[in-house]
Amino acid sequence: ADPPTGRPADGSTGRPARLSGWTSPPTDSPTLREQRAGHPAPRITRCFGAQSLELNADRAVLLQVSALATDGRLRRLHPEQDDVKLVVRHRPLKVSAWVRDNLPELCARCQSREAVSPKVVERRLLELIGKATARYAHPEQIRPVLAGNSIHADAALLRRICPGVTARLHYRQMDVTAFKLVWRNWFKGPMFDKENPEAVRAHLPFRAVLGDRHQHDAHYDAQASIAELNFYLKRLKRNRVTGAR
Repeated sequence: ADPPTGRPADGSTGRPARLSGWTSPPTDSPTLREQRAGHPAPRITRCFGAQSLELNADRAVLLQVSALATDGRLRRLHPEQDDVKLVVRHRPLKVSAWVRDNLPELCARCQSREAVSPKVVERRLLELIGKATARYAHPEQIRPVLAGNSIHADAALLRRICPGVTARLHYRQMDVTAFKLVWRNWFKGPMFDKENPEAVRAHLPFRAVLGDRHQHDAHYDAQASIAELNFYLKRLKRNRVTGAR
């Protein structure tokens, strides 16, 4: 994910890694017969936010996880109460001084009774994938495609900590940051301010559940990635039609 300003020299960040997922690959879509019977090719967005400590996934410590699923139009596939929102247990918590100074509340939660093990995180994420794909004739064939800002780092973190989730996902990935770069470098358009809760609410295709914690919160970041993608998609489509800059 994009590194925050003022991070320590050792590379530790505490910046949430943002992942989302879409699935509409031809090899994983329902058969033509199923589509004619009312089962259109699925487009599932599985948004996953992970609060980690540094950009190097081999050394990163997972602190917080959040996930939700939407369809190809970025609409929810399940009630908001089914969103995955977890903090990961660490006893003792081995983090940098920067993380302790800047994320004291999250550090405390990771050592509280609220925190869960990585195995529980993996199980809950797999349950969410199961809920998102259950509507299709062959849910085991549907493999969500992760998408989000600088997603390669987050995918690497998943491979190390939740390999069962990685095995359930498609090999393709979609990087929301790529849309940002295209919009900024080719169209010279204004950037989306994902740190602004009002901007997230305005561009999220469903009711935002942002809570009081905006900075370094995995659930906020998962929703912000969806809002950011929606922001760029709408503008890129409009420019494609009108040719405007």
